[in-house]
Amino acid sequence: MLVSCYTSLYNTRNKAKGEVMPRAKKMTKTEAKKAFKPIIEAKIAELEEKIKAIAGETFSEEGNGSAFGTHMADVSGDLYEQEFSAGILSKEYELLIACKQAIERIEHGIYGICQGCGNPIPKARLKVIPTALLCIKCEEEQNG
Repeated sequence: MLVSCYTSLYNTRNKAKGEVMPRAKKMTKTEAKKAFKPIIEAKIAELEEKIKAIAGETFSEEGNGSAFGTHMADVSGDLYEQEFSAGILSKEYELLIACKQAIERIEHGIYGICQGCGNPIPKARLKVIPTALLCIKCEEEQNG
């Protein structure tokens, strides 16, 4: 939303001069590998460690023994924590998949191409969201 506001402001201020916001240039496979692959691979390693830690804590055998002699409120609290952790685990796993798909797009030479309109996604957007599939315009159209 912020970038779209910036684009509108840029276009409004420079319309009289006949200028519009410059369009993003298509990135080469080599550029994508050099600039974004290391960032995404580091994120993959971080997510894998995080997922392993959360899964270990959430689904460990500790505390999953018999509820006999345990107060129901304690059991309820444990179940809430497990559900909460499972939700976080699910989100982290989705991000891991998105990162791995981004690496595949880099390898196939289609990284940074909007899947909505086919135009290049600006490098500034990819630096913030390396797994972006859509340019800002298509993202706004899709999400309202």
